[in-house]
Amino acid sequence: MAEQEVDEEKRRLIRTVVTSGQGLLALVNDILDMSKIESGKFTIDESHYDLSALLEDLRQLFSIRAQDAGIEFLVELREAQPYQLIGDGQRIGQILINLIGNAIKFTESGEVSLGVWSADGYLFFKVEDTGIGILPETMDQLFQRFEQADGSISRSFGGAGLGLYIS
Repeated sequence: MAEQEVDEEKRRLIRTVVTSGQGLLALVNDILDMSKIESGKFTIDESHYDLSALLEDLRQLFSIRAQDAGIEFLVELREAQPYQLIGDGQRIGQILINLIGNAIKFTESGEVSLGVWSADGYLFFKVEDTGIGILPETMDQLFQRFEQADGSISRSFGGAGLGLYIS
């Protein structure tokens, strides 16, 4: 609808509804995953997935969100070749969505980038941003459920404090 709508204000409202719906879906999925983790029923699937397709999905998902935030989103695959990997592409995508989403949320200007490369048989991902950063003393608590750096973060930026816990 947003792409077909000619009125800019209506397009903006439609994008807001879509973004809000995606946020609610992510929260429900995070709560379900947290329950699975705590009950010992969380599973990691091992199947083929296409890394290039996953990265393109992330590029499409976050390019609009970054543009709406007034920043740039970059994806750099250092070895520009298609990868067919074995692993849990959905979980890897979920982790990257949490990390990139946080980076965009806490970046007011500049850019957020995702770098991907392989070395010595390992696949590496690096999310970088020009945002507010994280104090070293709050790093450990960010990976606990329902935790954020401080109460002002939740008031200013939103979020339930589950994304990094699940990641």
